[in-house]
Amino acid sequence: MRSPFFKELPCLIIAALPAIFAAFLWNKTPDLVPVHWNLSGEMDGTGSKDTIFLVASILPAVVYLLLLILPDLETKGFFKDMGIWYQTFKGIILSSFAVMGLVMIYSAKNQSLFHFDLLVPFLGILFLILGLVMRNIPSNHLLGFRTPWTLKNETVWKETHNLASKIWFVGGLAIIFGSLLLRKDQALMLVLLFTFIMILVPVLYSRSQFNKTNHPA
Repeated sequence: MRSPFFKELPCLIIAALPAIFAAFLWNKTPDLVPVHWNLSGEMDGTGSKDTIFLVASILPAVVYLLLLILPDLETKGFFKDMGIWYQTFKGIILSSFAVMGLVMIYSAKNQSLFHFDLLVPFLGILFLILGLVMRNIPSNHLLGFRTPWTLKNETVWKETHNLASKIWFVGGLAIIFGSLLLRKDQALMLVLLFTFIMILVPVLYSRSQFNKTNHPA
């Protein structure tokens, strides 16, 4: 059996990547860097290099620490019972924040948004993978669709997350294809639309299923 250190080593490396990248590019980056872009990917705001590099470097480490202690905060041990699925979930979330940090640093160094065209498909892939993992999230008070109805009924929790898993997977695919076929601003609007659907539909479904379970016709 591997020690806890070697089990966590991949996540530790991922969390450290932005800080290593920031240290490598520090002296090569001007003090004033871009911090905001419009929907067309054009820079429309600047800020301090210190702030951007600090946030990009520390955020993945903070996220990793939170994900590391999360199973201990959940007193019923649901996340520990997830085993490899929780490690997968942790890796997905941590990798997303690490990529975000790397993009922030690279964009600051080069005074432009790094591969703006890859932003939308990256979000699509993230939603797709989360959709695959979501059906395996056990009932808890920390992660998932924690509506008043899912938390009161184990069956409603499972049915809601089974539906959400399918919606997020399909939504991720739609966003990926949309990024290939639509203009940048249209693709970003598609992300906002599907994000709204992927959140709202499972919430409404959980209420409907709870009412059916407790008030059968």
